[in-house]
Amino acid sequence: MKYINNNWKTLLTLLIGIIGLPLIALAFPQTLSTISPSLSHGVPYPSNYQTAFIHYATIQRPDGTIRNLYINPEAAQSFGQLPDRTTIVIEGYNALTDTNGEFQVDDNGRYLAGESLEAVHVRQKRWDWSPADFVSELRTGQWNFASFDAQSGQPYDESINACFNCHNASRQPEFLFSASLLAQYQQTGELQVYLCNQTGRTEC
Repeated sequence: MKYINNNWKTLLTLLIGIIGLPLIALAFPQTLSTISPSLSHGVPYPSNYQTAFIHYATIQRPDGTIRNLYINPEAAQSFGQLPDRTTIVIEGYNALTDTNGEFQVDDNGRYLAGESLEAVHVRQKRWDWSPADFVSELRTGQWNFASFDAQSGQPYDESINACFNCHNASRQPEFLFSASLLAQYQQTGELQVYLCNQTGRTEC
């Protein structure tokens, strides 16, 4: 009799779980949705990149654009060819301006970051992409690209083909325009700051 009672208790617990989980999901959709990362074209959005990744370079442009480049720690410690699952994140900001419209800088002459740009760009290297992960027939080695909204982390609607076209023109290793900056970071362990003379989303 004790064995039968235990079975009934186990069955009742399972039924409560089956019925209860959907109700919890309805009541707390935002909480449960954060368990899985946002995906765009098969590329995951690493929402904790600012703390979990390595900030290896900052690129400043004469139009006041600031681009911070991050890479996952495993790849940052890999010299030469970057390993599978290497993930690089690029976030952008507009430099603060003073009352005269001049860009504000710190004691090192670096722009002070103001409002963030709308999109965060992520590129990931994988050997096992599905054809459905790509927006067209364009390929850049084993790399894929995605854009995410800087505020929500949800996929951002913009042309991903532009990413392939731009990086395919790179003569740097891994189709990575910042390959030399990454190499310098690996050698020195210091953040690399580079002033690019281009504007907009160009090769630097």
